[in-house]
Order: sequence, then C-alpha cells, then structure tokens
Amino acid sequence: MPNLLAKLTALGLIGSGFAATGDLGWIAERGRRVLDAADVAAPSARAEAEPPLGVGQEYALPPPAPVAPSAPALPARPAAPVALHPPAGGPQQIAWAGIAAGDRIVVWLSAGGTRCLVLDVVDPATAEALAYDAAAVSPAGQPLMAAGPPRRVVVGRRAGESGLAVGGMISLASAGIAAHGEGGRWLGPIEALLLIN
Repeated sequence: MPNLLAKLTALGLIGSGFAATGDLGWIAERGRRVLDAADVAAPSARAEAEPPLGVGQEYALPPPAPVAPSAPALPARPAAPVALHPPAGGPQQIAWAGIAAGDRIVVWLSAGGTRCLVLDVVDPATAEALAYDAAAVSPAGQPLMAAGPPRRVVVGRRAGESGLAVGGMISLASAGIAAHGEGGRWLGPIEALLLIN
C-alpha cells in the first residue's frame, strides 16, 4: 500500500507541474492522438542509422502547423549553406489579431548583422510562442534549420502597438510560472517579416 501511495503522489506532483506551466492541455491532446492512432509508423533505415543529436549539433527545425498536401516538406538540412537574407516584398506589419495558433512568424533583425528569429505561435491571445534562431533560410524566406532547441516565450510589444512592424522592436520573455515577473529583452530593429500559415 505505501508503494502505491508513493506512486500516486509522484504522478500528482508531475501532473500539477504540467498544469502550472500550461502544458497539461498539450500533453492530454498528444496522449489522445497516440491512443486514437490506428497504426504506428516503422522507423526508416536512415533514422535508425543516425545517432541522436548531441551538444553542439544543429537541430532540425520542425515544420509549422499542418499544410496543404501539395506543399513540399521542409528539408532537415540544406544542400549548401544559405544566407539569412530576408526575401523581398514581405509585409510591413503583422497584426496579432490576424494570427492563429500554429502560424509561423519569421523575423529578421538587423542589429549587429542579420539575425533570423522564428516564432511558432502557441497562443495568439497571450502572444506565447516557441522561439528559434534560424541557421539557414531558403531564398523565399522559409526556415530550413534551427541553430538550437526551441524555447517557450511571450512576445512583448510597446504600448499602442497591435503587432510586429518593420523598423520596430520585439521583446521576448520566458514563459511559464517559473519566469513570472521576468522582464523581456528588446531586440531590433526589425528588418523584415514573413508570416507562414
């Protein structure tokens, strides 16, 4: 009996931790999809042959929310290094009101050389997103590789701003209860923007 009580207490602590950080809904949805799955895909021979990523290795950037079947999948690694230059003709502003969960916002920052920041939107109402630094982008501005693992952030904006704009600034603060009250760091100016639905 004490062994069962200890296991239930441990499960309760783990579950409350996920609830406190806001990840409980994601875990429940993922678990439901796993339980409802009709089959399990076998790993490819290439996946079995490749060792897991270690410290200092590049991380493959996950694709954005589900796309149309005709759209090509993102390659994990480009054939040759691709510059981080933004594509021409991008929007001058992206309003939070027009963004949905699962959308990807690509932000080019011009301070100290071009930096390409990728934001996968988790909750547009709270401006919560997964943030990555892109290591390479396609000529059309599509991120091909991430320079490191994602981190969950809240995107801040100055008073009166309704979104992100070229020439403006962007603030990223760590998300979650552990980071409550932690101020964001302002980055910019924004050189170019791209919204990928």
